[in-house]
Amino acid sequence: MEKVSIVPENFPEKALVTGSVYKMTMTEEMDKHTVLAYLISKYGKAFKDRFKTNLLISFLSKDDLYRIPIPKFSKDFQKHVKKLFAHIFILNTQSKEAYAEAEAVLLEELGLADFTPSIEAVSIKGFTESFGSTGRLDAEYYQPKYDQLLARIRSFEWGYQKLKTKGFFQNGSLISDEFYTNVGERAYLRIKELSLNLPIQDDKVVFIDNKFVMNNETTVKTNDFIIATIGNTIGKVNLIHEKYNGSFISNNTSKFSLYSNEEAFYYWEVLLRSFIVQEQIQREFTQTAQPKISNSSLEEIIVPIIQKETQQKISKLAERSLILKAQSEGLLAIAKRGVELAIESDEASAQAWMLEQSGGLLASHDV
Repeated sequence: MEKVSIVPENFPEKALVTGSVYKMTMTEEMDKHTVLAYLISKYGKAFKDRFKTNLLISFLSKDDLYRIPIPKFSKDFQKHVKKLFAHIFILNTQSKEAYAEAEAVLLEELGLADFTPSIEAVSIKGFTESFGSTGRLDAEYYQPKYDQLLARIRSFEWGYQKLKTKGFFQNGSLISDEFYTNVGERAYLRIKELSLNLPIQDDKVVFIDNKFVMNNETTVKTNDFIIATIGNTIGKVNLIHEKYNGSFISNNTSKFSLYSNEEAFYYWEVLLRSFIVQEQIQREFTQTAQPKISNSSLEEIIVPIIQKETQQKISKLAERSLILKAQSEGLLAIAKRGVELAIESDEASAQAWMLEQSGGLLASHDV
């Protein structure tokens, strides 16, 4: 309900919209980029919160959306916001391309760029070589694709290693929501903020009240990893950056701390997110009321040993992707705040502020 997006120019013309999504088409007087900036601003959010229906699942009806007032911005102001979004889209595209290249370098190095596992449903094994050796009865565990992937990793030129030889895992801690706050010194990182292709989602992070007294709760430090270990999104993983140093992590997650401080940490994030690791996680988790995976199972996951030069190449590409994404989010914040300033004061002041904050991008030619 909180998400608003612009349909990309190259989006399929006959794509369908699900029942939980509304399509909004702008009139010629209103630029879609400016409307998006307004809807995600504090004023747009306030109206959405005001009109949404508070049931078990909150929602906005089409009539509710029609009731949200949209200011009439001038053509010139909308043009400036549109310019910002042009640069936002470019940076987003470049970020995705850099990360895709990092993944491609990894798979090419391992000879897995064209890896196509068997489509057989299960591998037929006798009791002794199945439950007798693994303790697993679920048929999914014995899909041939897992054995094929593990065989490729074990045959890698430079060898392989278990995750427990590179670092250690530790479970997160449960902290009552009575201590949650929007602002604080220590964040509480949960599964919902994690991703397999994005940084930690700052807008969803909650903080722990400073009055909370620690009692052996797990915290993370810069360059640790936080991994989702319970629920339907097991395996989501994020590298911890400086701003979340000292944060708590939830009991539905574990942290993975590398023993060495000399590692190419961005490379490890790409590796942990790749199908090389994710397929092993999917194989090893226990299917109960909620899927879950233990730290002991994570410790046994095998990964290839890759030369330092290649690790550094992958790491630099992944870091570049993160920097470009951060620049894109910075421009989006400027566009959002620019709209708020236009409402609060005047458009001329808002445009001047956006020009200054964007480093002169709005003074350049149209993109």
